[in-house]
Amino acid sequence: MELAIEEARLPVLEPVARTCELLGFEPLHLANEGRFVVVVPPQARDQAQTLLAASGGAWIGSVRPASKGARVLLTTSFGTERLLLPLSGELLPRIC
Repeated sequence: MELAIEEARLPVLEPVARTCELLGFEPLHLANEGRFVVVVPPQARDQAQTLLAASGGAWIGSVRPASKGARVLLTTSFGTERLLLPLSGELLPRIC
């Protein structure tokens, strides 16, 4: 199976998106305390979305049969797909 994420549906604040673009960071690789991914069957999507919407929940993609093994694909704003690679190297330090 592969996870297909739609970049336009990701709840990334505009200042964060701009800063990541400027510095070359992937927003999905930054620390996001309090965020999680829930995978539900298609028939439960509306109910889950209604339940989580009050807390900023959003539908960001789907699970589909894999053409090349388990992977995460990101559909860009241009309509192309790119492989979302795992973070390599050190995490950015958290500023609390």
